[in-house]
Amino acid sequence: MLRIFVWLVMLAMFPKYAVILFAILFVIGIFSGWLIDMIVKKYIITTCENCKEMVINSKGKNFKHYVKEHIWGHIIKKHLWKTALWTFGTLAVVEFGLKYLHLEQFQCNTKLFFYLLVL
Repeated sequence: MLRIFVWLVMLAMFPKYAVILFAILFVIGIFSGWLIDMIVKKYIITTCENCKEMVINSKGKNFKHYVKEHIWGHIIKKHLWKTALWTFGTLAVVEFGLKYLHLEQFQCNTKLFFYLLVL
């Protein structure tokens, strides 16, 4: 939900740059996924044994496996707390920078630096 809010704020505040940023991030995401798939195939990295032939349906055993192992066991337990800490840390650094280091004025003078920093 927070990500959608951030996207909407970006689109409202600087729509031209937000759309460009979204496009760049989309291309990076597609390329990264393709690259990871190639690395997994080349180095024969094993994934979940049941995942290759799994067909997800809401009534079967495969759906329960997917929710329990992948959603709960992997995404929520391993990534959710890291995402929350990164988000809190980033917001704290931005708040500190805007309040005490006057980054807003610095950002206006060096826009190209901040665009490169985002990438």
